[in-house]
Amino acid sequence: MRLFWALLSVIYLLFASLAFSQDEEILILKDETEEASPQEPTETVQSPPERDVSSRIYLDFYETWRQFELQLKLGSVDQRLLADLIRLRNRNGIPKITEFALSAIRFGETKMTEGKPEQALQLFQAATSLDPSLSIAYYSQSKALLWTSWVNAPSALRTAFEGMFAPVSTLNGKIYLSSKYALIIIATLVILGCAFALIILAKYHGLLRHDTMEKYTSLTTTIVNLVVWIVLFLPILLLAGILWLAPFWFVIFWKYTRPSEKILSVVFFLAFMMAYPVYQYVVKISAASAESSVAPFIRVFSDGPSPRLLADFRDYSVENPKDSDGSIMLAHLYRAERNYPEAIKILQKHILDHPKEARVYNNLGHVYFLQGETDIALRMVQKAEDLDPASAIYPYNLSILLRAKFNFSDAEESLGKARRLDAKLIRKLEENPYSSMVDSVPTEEMILTRMKQKAGSFADYLANPFTGFSLLLLVLALVSGLSKKKDHAKECIKCGRPFCKRCQPAVKELRFCTQCLHIFVKKDGVSPASRKDKMREIEDHSRRQEIFIRVSSLVLPGFGNLYKNRIWFGATLLFFWFFFLVLIIYNWRFANVSFYESPGSTSILIPVFLLFLALLYLVANISLFRKAK
Repeated sequence: MRLFWALLSVIYLLFASLAFSQDEEILILKDETEEASPQEPTETVQSPPERDVSSRIYLDFYETWRQFELQLKLGSVDQRLLADLIRLRNRNGIPKITEFALSAIRFGETKMTEGKPEQALQLFQAATSLDPSLSIAYYSQSKALLWTSWVNAPSALRTAFEGMFAPVSTLNGKIYLSSKYALIIIATLVILGCAFALIILAKYHGLLRHDTMEKYTSLTTTIVNLVVWIVLFLPILLLAGILWLAPFWFVIFWKYTRPSEKILSVVFFLAFMMAYPVYQYVVKISAASAESSVAPFIRVFSDGPSPRLLADFRDYSVENPKDSDGSIMLAHLYRAERNYPEAIKILQKHILDHPKEARVYNNLGHVYFLQGETDIALRMVQKAEDLDPASAIYPYNLSILLRAKFNFSDAEESLGKARRLDAKLIRKLEENPYSSMVDSVPTEEMILTRMKQKAGSFADYLANPFTGFSLLLLVLALVSGLSKKKDHAKECIKCGRPFCKRCQPAVKELRFCTQCLHIFVKKDGVSPASRKDKMREIEDHSRRQEIFIRVSSLVLPGFGNLYKNRIWFGATLLFFWFFFLVLIIYNWRFANVSFYESPGSTSILIPVFLLFLALLYLVANISLFRKAK
């Protein structure tokens, strides 16, 4: 009996296996038939080639964009299609779609010429959504706002400033903006230092002549003046360059300056010391960002996954097989393009070479989760968390996997752990409606560190003749200020005439020359004729001072305030005056070095900067003339 049941079981299994093999064959034939039919495509077990998947992703974009263009030609801006484009961008993790954004800007400019600023504004706003880093989109939006109505001037101004800093949303934009403003600020400080040196020269050159005359009594006034001016322009005569006049004058006039002027002088000494190193470091950083081992990573963070980047990283991984960041990023791009078999192949090979690296287990778990293998994915991410418990990405991914397994209590516990490790990152991930599991890839900080390694330390650029000479001049100025001898000349606050200890040997120092001391302090016997002459001299000095201050302030706002010893107010005015001037020159002559800000795109900023210059001009002169009155 047992033998009979055994034979019956064998026969049943044999027929069952034949039946299943026949069914499998039928399924395969069905898949092939459906693949041959373009009307009803279905997904199969085998992943399509990476080229086909990439084409499908970008075909969605182009198809939606073509529909939008068709509606636009019919005279309407279809907001639904634009929203679909932005949704596609967010869903596929693409930071910007520059091609479509530029097309939207071109359509918007066409609408502007047709006299339809409202539709143009909608297109420019769409361009900022398609590419949040494109400055020209914001500048065009500002123009449309002003064209619509002057009431929109505040909004246009705000949008223009948003455009100035729009590139910061991408990694290469951050590098560009940090380099740009480092050069602009250091240039502004150097120019301001030169202007401040001119003010110091105007205020104290008479005291220097007086001290020179007192020291060399045998020389005539003409010879003393000639020697003083030769010494003051010694850097030019020695072919050191005109820029060295400013720090040289700070040293010469250091003992005459006020404490606040000394502080400002030290600031400008530091600016001269840092100018050449900052310039060299910016050049090296820019060169490092274009290196083959850095540029592809920057483009990933700036442009998002694309077939071109995939090809770049394939080539990079072949040329640099030992760079684990390259293979991790290549697998990430394959996963983003939904080519899961290639991503798994690269990650499995990476595990063999780097069995203790947490990133590869996490990313492999992400791929398995997308393929529906939740249990395997859970084990992979748990392995990643065990290897690197300090990362917030792994408990966050673990919470998603646990939730998929309906283990909500453990999922919430893992999410809480992730929030404790990096609350800002987890908040950002939770705010994204399309966020699921997250790959662990080289971060922006890692890429910047790689760039800095190639560019070298900033301290390495401090060893140069320009910084060394500026440091030497600063040391000389500080040493001269340590002298306890206070025999240098001072200026009378009434008539402006220089005087020193030999002229006024009183124990208590008063800021009056001998004649003014007798007239205004001691009030002793002074002849009416001498008093009359002195009062006329004081009036002439005051009139010359007022004329000089007003004229200099009209030529250069803030100059007069600095001359009248309103040091910090005048320095602030002059700083912003030169800052906006440098920005205007940059946007006029040098903006074409970057894709972000071309000369045409920054034309909206020129009136804005001119408006700020006008406001600074009014503030400087109104306050000065009111003070004089």
